[in-house]
Amino acid sequence: EEFDDPESYPSSALAFLEGISDVTQYTVAELAQKYALLCFFFSTFGVPNLYTDENPPVWTNSKNWATDTNECTWYGVYCEDDKVISIGLMNNQIGGTVPLEMALLGPNLRSLNLNGNHVSNIKDEMAWLEKMTELRALHLYYCNFDSHGITTYLGGLTKLEHLDVSYTLMFGSFNAETVFTSLTNLHTLELGGNMYNEPIPTEIVNLPSLVHLYVDNAMVT
Repeated sequence: EEFDDPESYPSSALAFLEGISDVTQYTVAELAQKYALLCFFFSTFGVPNLYTDENPPVWTNSKNWATDTNECTWYGVYCEDDKVISIGLMNNQIGGTVPLEMALLGPNLRSLNLNGNHVSNIKDEMAWLEKMTELRALHLYYCNFDSHGITTYLGGLTKLEHLDVSYTLMFGSFNAETVFTSLTNLHTLELGGNMYNEPIPTEIVNLPSLVHLYVDNAMVT
């Protein structure tokens, strides 16, 4: 149904791919990677959400995005062997919603940093997170990721070493048994600015690799 709307972000991403003069030069995996990034761009560039006005600012820096250049040259995108392994778009006036198509980057993406943006994902709009199983670092500080407590979609990201979901509107429970039991590689965990109204659970305290834990302004009892 989304493709029936020519103004939708999937339609915009598909139209871009269809405009490539020689699409046969790309493998299916390369096209999927490009499509995922295009979906991200078209769903967050100047797109309003619950936390912005109707005319949100466009990205501060969008150099090369949605152009015919290799996506590894797009601002904030870092590659290894032409595979996207890191995205860093901190404080870049990103709005809209991170799309489910981000999951297509899951097999290779090791770091995602969206700190300090206006992007908003609510509850099941975060489902793409569970596919990001290669992530070592996830930074969502001050993004509007709204869920009942720490989203359980993080529970399977067993390679995570640094997780920052502070000041994200994840109010409620730590959901510790579901989220943190398997995150045994966590070195740094930032949970401040959300209201939990419960003690820090033993599942977090006993994480074997944890060195830095931040729970400032979190109404921890």
